[in-house]
Amino acid sequence: MTRRAAAWAFAAAVCGGVWAFTGTTAAAAVFFAAAVPPLASVLLTIAAARRVSVRLCLPADIRKAEPAAAYLEVKNRSAFPLVRVHAETDAENRLTGERRTLSFDCSVPPLGVYRAGFEFGTARCGRFAFKCAEARVYDLFGLFSRGIEVLTDEKRTVLPEMFPVNVRLSGSETPLGDDVLNLNRRGGDYSEPFQIRDYAEGDGAKQIHWKLSRKLDRYLVRDPSVAIERALLIFWDKSAEPKPAAADALAEAVMSVCLFLAEREIPYSLALGGGENPVLDVTAADDLYGAVHELLVSRQGGGVPELTAMLGGRRFPLIACFASAVPERLAELSALGKTTLFLCAEDGGGGEAADGTAHYVFSPADYRGVLRDITI
Repeated sequence: MTRRAAAWAFAAAVCGGVWAFTGTTAAAAVFFAAAVPPLASVLLTIAAARRVSVRLCLPADIRKAEPAAAYLEVKNRSAFPLVRVHAETDAENRLTGERRTLSFDCSVPPLGVYRAGFEFGTARCGRFAFKCAEARVYDLFGLFSRGIEVLTDEKRTVLPEMFPVNVRLSGSETPLGDDVLNLNRRGGDYSEPFQIRDYAEGDGAKQIHWKLSRKLDRYLVRDPSVAIERALLIFWDKSAEPKPAAADALAEAVMSVCLFLAEREIPYSLALGGGENPVLDVTAADDLYGAVHELLVSRQGGGVPELTAMLGGRRFPLIACFASAVPERLAELSALGKTTLFLCAEDGGGGEAADGTAHYVFSPADYRGVLRDITI
């Protein structure tokens, strides 16, 4: 019970006591004036709250550093006016951990709709979750409040800004020759057909392209190609819980490197660390569209041990590790493949770590310059 409600209850009780003690008409009038209107207001609020809903309407595309027009909608489907509706919506960046609370107070007429327009902007990329933390309707006298239906549970991805980057893969031991990148050879990989041709005697049922055969009314078969080997693993270690500015810089760095390789159709693997597909094999830029949402969510605690478990014994000639601090078990990561560490720290620079691991050190202020030309 609020202080205002307690004060009203005490005043009504005093008026009731005076009426009971004196029995006069004036005392009765004072008691009813003090008790009935607030009580009626409370009862009407209870009835109206069941037919009120709150919804946060956001644009489908929110860009980094560009304010997006949005609005909060309060719909009153009851025949009673709403003197005060209070709503609070939390916006959480699940990559950086930043939170923002949007508060709204409004009045809504009977069978009416109220829309409060505002601009939502963010200077950092990430996966945003919008949830209504509180939505209540108050009676005329502010004595009582009741929770109302909330239709706000939205998620939006604010993409990182890509920047020009040139990536070279080092090491003669790295199998990135024509034997790996050239799909124009027969092999045993049915996921990447070498060619589609008419059925010939001796072809197996596994090779038949049933969907296309039904469409063209003749048997067609697929010849498998050579399976693509991936020599590079890209791993973003978030176990050190980076600061918001560092997380934003790392996101732009990881996505810029991933896009550079994908656009040149250089096959590689990307460790996502969650969902049904924790390690994604990337061949083209289209493969990244579904992964960006998972990549821009912070998952703390796993680090190198979690990666080792995800790989299940799989090794890579080259590993690019992005982090905000040197991984505690960097030696285990280096055992899985030749590791290049990309470290987002306060001071820029580059060189070679004490254990021989090549690395790049950059800050949120100079990462685009340091990473313009890199070798993994």
